[in-house]
Amino acid sequence: MKSFATSNFWEAYAALSPKMKEQAQKAYQLWKENPLHPSLHFKKVDKNLW
Repeated sequence: MKSFATSNFWEAYAALSPKMKEQAQKAYQLWKENPLHPSLHFKKVDKNLW
């Protein structure tokens, strides 16, 4: 599965607390290892985008 981040994402990420950044990094690592892991919650935003 491919991923990309927009400039809006990086702006929002930069504003997070260190604890929230750590949680986001752990979730991304989990997604890289297993994109279908049950603890990850995605919603469809377009017919081809999650």
